[in-house]
Amino acid sequence: AFDPVNQVFLVVGAYGSVKGTFTNPAGDPVSGPFDLGTNQNVFAHYPRVIYSTGVNNGAGGFLAVWHQNDGPAGENMVHARVITYPGGTIGTDTIINVGDEGTWWEAGAAIAYSPFSNNFIVVWQTCCGGGSVVKYRIVDVNGNPTTPSVQVSGGYGRDPNAAWNPNTNEFAISYCGVNTLGAIA
Repeated sequence: AFDPVNQVFLVVGAYGSVKGTFTNPAGDPVSGPFDLGTNQNVFAHYPRVIYSTGVNNGAGGFLAVWHQNDGPAGENMVHARVITYPGGTIGTDTIINVGDEGTWWEAGAAIAYSPFSNNFIVVWQTCCGGGSVVKYRIVDVNGNPTTPSVQVSGGYGRDPNAAWNPNTNEFAISYCGVNTLGAIA
């Protein structure tokens, strides 16, 4: 994701621990790699990141989300962390789907941001117990969930994405799945 104020990108990646680094517009690193998660003894994967003007008391920053296998029975959970340039991580490493079933780690959690409400929407696919469904939570600019989890898909759902519409100040969630007629999107 790009920070237009500081003219830097935040690049994130994971295969084990989840890390970030800042680069200039030419792609040259302007920081060393740093850890986003607080527990390095777990496996993290498929991070996503988005920029927001509302983070860091309006100075701007990023929200990164990723899957990490530290749920109650070792299942994957969606984590979030706020990052600013040049300071790096701020606040806590927060579990977004706390109290929910585990996530399907091969479908990265989706994020969108509304500068009108200063909220993010984080959307993920579940995997365990009751089958695969799509759920979301609203998250504030500090990376903390502000609503309970809400199931979006009426039944089987997978591969979610999210967008924000500035004309209506509404979030949209897309996913694919199956109903009695066959495959749906």
